[in-house]
Amino acid sequence: MIKRSNQIAAKSLEGGKNPCGNENEKQGITDAQGKKKSRGSNYYGTFVGNFVSYAHNITGEVYVVDETTFFIKGFSYDGLAENAIFWVGKTDTAGPDGTPVYYPDPRTSEPKSLQRYVNEDIILKLPPHVKVRDIKNLSVWCSRFLVSISFFPH
Repeated sequence: MIKRSNQIAAKSLEGGKNPCGNENEKQGITDAQGKKKSRGSNYYGTFVGNFVSYAHNITGEVYVVDETTFFIKGFSYDGLAENAIFWVGKTDTAGPDGTPVYYPDPRTSEPKSLQRYVNEDIILKLPPHVKVRDIKNLSVWCSRFLVSISFFPH
């Protein structure tokens, strides 16, 4: 799945174009089956899967927008875990050797604990040294207890 997701993401990035076009942009793209699709106002990037929640009712559809950006459609989280942050890793499962993703401002030096979200759309920019093709997981991570409370195997 990981290799296929990366291939799909790479296909959506061909030509160096951002796959998130505006409503008036109707450029052709190719889906996983090689069929041409037009890009319209409901195109969020390349869909790669859904969050799996271990606790705190976390949900959301994960899309790859470009090599440094995820779009999470309909993100929900109850906001009750202490020090919960977005987290990416280069292993098949989330662990303490991963990298924090500072949301909402990727330029900050300290991640802010996630608050309560109900069906909200999130644009998640990766740190400058991290590329989508290099990561294998995206999670909501509890930095206090060093555990993943949701997981998305990318």
